[in-house]
Amino acid sequence: MHLFSYIFKNIFFLPTTLLVTAFIATSVIILARIPGTSGLLQKLEKMWAQGVVWAAGLDIEADVAHLNQDRAYLFIANHQSLLDIPILLCLLRKWYPRFVAKNSLFTIPLFGPGMRRTGHLGVDRENSRQGMRDMQEAVYRLQQGQSLVIFPEGTRGREEDGLQDFHIGAFVIALKARVPIVPVLITGSSRVMPKGSFILHPRSIRLKALPPRHVPEDATVKDRNRLKTALWAEMDTTLREMNKWTMKSD
Repeated sequence: MHLFSYIFKNIFFLPTTLLVTAFIATSVIILARIPGTSGLLQKLEKMWAQGVVWAAGLDIEADVAHLNQDRAYLFIANHQSLLDIPILLCLLRKWYPRFVAKNSLFTIPLFGPGMRRTGHLGVDRENSRQGMRDMQEAVYRLQQGQSLVIFPEGTRGREEDGLQDFHIGAFVIALKARVPIVPVLITGSSRVMPKGSFILHPRSIRLKALPPRHVPEDATVKDRNRLKTALWAEMDTTLREMNKWTMKSD
């Protein structure tokens, strides 16, 4: 019975996810042209995220108790799996965060334009001048009260390898915007769907949002490396502790 459930889930997941993504992305692209539909676009995106999580049959334990629903945050999250985006959209839905992601993500047919229409931000890594303009847009969004999510590792890693090095851009944005930074750790998603694979492996997933870190009043952009090092060390320690919990629960 366990084997049958495993096979059925994998047969069901991919076509269902592709159909849901195509339908909702197409709807978003069309509706975004009509004034006054932003609320509907937001609902459609939430439906997409919840649909992917449901189709995958994910077992998630989340702890976001330290967060204030009425505050805007810069969420700094580790990245292990393609499932991380819908997981974060579901579990952080009260803040309706927009992702700051590499431009290549926005070139994916339907999915990319759908992300663009719902307000997610692309960053040009090839053109430094445009990249700075993109980062300034992220700063502006945060200062206007929009929460953002950044994967500072820049790409997906493997759970067994621990936290990868962080890119500096997220911390430049944080220091310029001066909004609280929330480290977010996800463990287990790379074991459910490893990098380079679309096969699901039933495992527990755990998400933990650490208490917000306020940018010191006297901090400047020159302090970016110090901030990066401190947050990386804290998140790496927490991730290792969470990985031990995940291993025991499987």
